Amino acid sequence: MITGSAVRTLDLTVAPPVAGLPSSLAHPVNLNDLAQAAALELSQNLPSHLGLCVFLDSLLNPGSSQLQWLGRGPGVGREIRRSMSALLGRFMARWFAHQHLGITSCIAIDRADLEFKTSTGARFRAKRVSAGNGDMPDWVWFGPSTSGPPAGFLEAKGSFTRSGLKGAMTTASAQVKRMEIWRMRPSGPTQMQSKNWAIGTGWWTQGPINGGFHTPEMHVVDPVEDGAGWDDTQAAELVALAMRRQLRQSLDGLGLSASAASLGGDDEDEGRGRPPRYPGRTGRWRTIGTSEHKEEFVATLVLPPGAEAEGDGILIGYKESYVARWRGRAGRAQIGDLGRDFLPSMLPRAQAERLGGEEAG
Repeated sequence: MITGSAVRTLDLTVAPPVAGLPSSLAHPVNLNDLAQAAALELSQNLPSHLGLCVFLDSLLNPGSSQLQWLGRGPGVGREIRRSMSALLGRFMARWFAHQHLGITSCIAIDRADLEFKTSTGARFRAKRVSAGNGDMPDWVWFGPSTSGPPAGFLEAKGSFTRSGLKGAMTTASAQVKRMEIWRMRPSGPTQMQSKNWAIGTGWWTQGPINGGFHTPEMHVVDPVEDGAGWDDTQAAELVALAMRRQLRQSLDGLGLSASAASLGGDDEDEGRGRPPRYPGRTGRWRTIGTSEHKEEFVATLVLPPGAEAEGDGILIGYKESYVARWRGRAGRAQIGDLGRDFLPSMLPRAQAERLGGEEAG
């Protein structure tokens, strides 16, 4: 089970340096924070039976303070290790983006044209550039920003060999430039300024791999972008819209379809459909313990493989107050006071009790 003291380190390089980011090479990674980013990524991209089949800390060498994987890393053979390092690279990129870059929403890119329409009627599109042949970036991201654009593109890479990551980062820097954000107007579209990030993670394994890493590494590249400046009001509206879409996708993926549906839909989610719910495992929960402050959650109970008791599981979901805010469509007013509520919470089943009823599917 993941605990609050589970912290590992990796070597961090940011080029060019970004104000406010730690400069220490031995940068700490709290596994709770990493697990939250992983749950958010999985819930938006997999159906409700996703299950966190293994916890992150069970894959790591317990005798190391760094992010060192047991044996020769997750998976058997180079092909599976390559796939696992790419998936884990996505988790790490979201962890870094949420913890350090002010990013609150990552919307997966699965088409060449994504539209976002704010409540004021302003329309924005994330679209492939006309000459942008090749793979697109992983996500279009949004987040409140005191300086710089509130949106852009993010590409994640992961590799268990040094040469693999070097080539992947060159590819990633090109991918984030293959899409742009445009504001659509009756008088014609205007390209908006975006902030692009390429984030790659190199994995260190307990068993040596030819051409592998000697320590875990993360490389962050900040390519230069052009475009028009953003209107503060519309930027806040767009950030709120993206957060609602992300929350809806995440609740849907966790099997909490009633809560997802209550947030309202938009054209981009029409084809997603409603996944089956977890009978007896989804619903409302409340923390227990000695603290007078009891928090309520809308969450799903995920059991590890072979678990025979409900108490062995972990709850993944969102604070009830956060879901209620977005049900009320009051997103814009909340942008300045989000804290980290936009990330899914994770807590052991033993630390919570069920509240009346379950989410209707």
